[in-house]
Amino acid sequence: RIWARVQGAQAPAFDEDAALRRFLEQEAECVVFERCLSRRVPAVVPLWRCSCERLRTLRTFWFLRTGERYVLLPQCALQHDFAQDLRTAYHAAVKRADRYADAAAQSGEETLRAAYRTFSDDLRAHAGRLRGILRQIL
Repeated sequence: RIWARVQGAQAPAFDEDAALRRFLEQEAECVVFERCLSRRVPAVVPLWRCSCERLRTLRTFWFLRTGERYVLLPQCALQHDFAQDLRTAYHAAVKRADRYADAAAQSGEETLRAAYRTFSDDLRAHAGRLRGILRQIL
């Protein structure tokens, strides 16, 4: 971006559909991961339900924009003991919160911009709850 600005070139336009598709994929992975994790750590169940709700909202936006239904395809990817998997979930939530905040700043559609802001705030709280669960376990 900096190089493009120095050269006087326009930064590429924000692609709403690509961003929405990427968020759908990330939330779907999160839902599957947290569902598997909640079987090992019951305190994750409320967080999993919040992730399911975010995914439902994103699926609705996707359908309204494209007319296509998003089908959940990811498989469970637990790889470590539950503390390491909680750590993975924590870092993923923080990254997604940052990505939602960036998308909210760039989105040209008001409804998506508002949803992305809300999701960013929700995921920051989500990460805080994961950190709290980790603190209790450790």
